Amino acid sequence: MKVRIEDRAVFRSLSPITVQAYLLSRGWAEVERWEGRAVVYRGASEKWQALVPLNAELGDYEARMVDVVRAVASAEERSELSVLIDLTTTGADIVRIRAVENAEDGSLPIDAGVKLYQQAREILLSAACTAASPDRPRAVFYSRKPQSATDYIDSLRIGQTEKGSYIITLLSPVAPALDDSGQLSLGPQFDPDPFERKVTKTLIGALVATKAAVAEALDKDSQVEHFEEHLRDGVNANLCEALAHLTEAGGTIDIDVSWAEVRPLFERTAPQHKVRFEAQTSQVLLKAAEFLRTKEPMTGQQLQGWVYGPKRPPKAKLGQASLKVFVDEKPVSVTAVDLDDETYALLAEANKRRLPISCEGDLFPKKSRGYELRNIQNLVMLVPEDT
Repeated sequence: MKVRIEDRAVFRSLSPITVQAYLLSRGWAEVERWEGRAVVYRGASEKWQALVPLNAELGDYEARMVDVVRAVASAEERSELSVLIDLTTTGADIVRIRAVENAEDGSLPIDAGVKLYQQAREILLSAACTAASPDRPRAVFYSRKPQSATDYIDSLRIGQTEKGSYIITLLSPVAPALDDSGQLSLGPQFDPDPFERKVTKTLIGALVATKAAVAEALDKDSQVEHFEEHLRDGVNANLCEALAHLTEAGGTIDIDVSWAEVRPLFERTAPQHKVRFEAQTSQVLLKAAEFLRTKEPMTGQQLQGWVYGPKRPPKAKLGQASLKVFVDEKPVSVTAVDLDDETYALLAEANKRRLPISCEGDLFPKKSRGYELRNIQNLVMLVPEDT
């Protein structure tokens, strides 16, 4: 049964550029143009024509888009609904994440499904952070992400779920390729990629590099030091953690990227577009994430927490103290080091009176768990107002 759409309001959201990109990519040819008003396309069989309105302000815009969708549906022998779904994704790179093993009937437990969407967001945020600072690859991105990366995440949309185990789709809108006259251009592009395309290309490159690093780790008794060699490929602790959690929630995971039809990918060596991570790789990925976190300090952190272990060996000029503070909203153990007399005395007093403190400083991951806190500034003991 072919579904027919009666609610015409949904057609107003269709963009003339994305509709033209869809038609051109499927063999339709432009046969006539009324500048600023409409373009006529003829299908490959020459039996069908579609008049695409170019101005959404025209009074019959919705009606003309209805005619386009119905002409395409008839020419391709598909339902209007399936054509409409394709038209709404033409202007976006599409990231699909498929749970291969644990969803034969197309469903997942609700907690696993929520986790898949959360970690899908994290892998794209990781790629966006890398794309935002390509000249300074980092082993981990902490809570303060580049503004361009967070803006990119805000632009993402969740697409229709698809059949085939359990598949989620994320739509990454990308600016169309235009020629010098402002018309849609579907040939090879020589201008720099827009940021959105840089993110999806970074993502697939990082996934390929991570998979290779995992395979190497499995051949080396799960040693993960070589993951650091792939930082420029987009491999980092955030990506490894997100992939590990994806496989924990969904078992074996396939991730693939397809490119927006408004900006086709023309490269001599096109990037691989599909990568699989087996369920049993989660422990290697978590170990790699933990290792990579030891390679990147967090500078200028504002911290609050409690002192529970000030100590200074006899005759030592500088002291240290153990603290419990919150990092990325999680409690972690911190050792404050190289404390001068004034700082040490204030921390000791806070410990004695069992009062929390706030300060600024730099956190350096230890080889074991936790952090060293260095360069403490603006240290304050938080005394309740009624004391």
